[in-house]
Parts: sequence; C-alpha cells; structure tokens
Amino acid sequence: METVRVEHCLKCGGTQMKNLVYINPPRDIKVYVQCAHCGDYVCRYTLKRYTSEETFESLVKLLTEKEHHIVSGREQKSRLAYHTTQVEEEYKKVLEMAEHGDERRVERIIEEEFGDDDIFAGSE
Repeated sequence: METVRVEHCLKCGGTQMKNLVYINPPRDIKVYVQCAHCGDYVCRYTLKRYTSEETFESLVKLLTEKEHHIVSGREQKSRLAYHTTQVEEEYKKVLEMAEHGDERRVERIIEEEFGDDDIFAGSE
C-alpha cells in the first residue's frame, strides 16, 4: 500500500525539516534530517538514487551508471521527457498524499509494508 508520512520532530513536534546531505565516497549518500525549529536530530536516510529538480542531470547520471547502447537524439529526448514527467507526477502525488499523511512512525510503516528489519541496519 502506498503511503506518505510527514516527518515530525519527537522533541518539539515540528514538521519543518532541514536535510543535511552527507557524501563520503565510496559509501552510500546519507541524509540526516534535522528539525528546523529546535535543531534536534529526527532521522537518517540512506539514498539508493538521487533525483533533483534538475531532472536532465539526474537522468544523465542514471544513464551513465549502467551500460547503455548508443541511442539517437530523438530517443534521448523522449527518455528525458518521460523521466521529467515521471518525477513531476510522482512529486505532485506525494504532496497530495501528504495532506492526509500516515500517522504511523516511519519504522512501523517500513516494518508493516516491507516486513524486513534489515532495512533499518543500512550500509555503514
């Protein structure tokens, strides 16, 4: 089941967050989430893939991570349009879902939806 949960600070209950992106190659990129109101640590995420508002650059990075055959400019343009549209549509959907966000803690959602505690360990 799809769900969206707005992060809440356990200390002050705030929902305004600040992402601190920690890049330490060759390890995974980690995002530490800090409460923008009180500065307390909220959680940490490990990224599998990163896509920014610069969808073209994100797609180029994705394409260079894998072995791809040479494709025409028209094919590349089509892929870029699809990638951009896909990201934008998913973002809009997530914003709408967030209006009625899941009140369960993220740990509970992961446990119930994935049934795998290994996701909490992450790669160190």
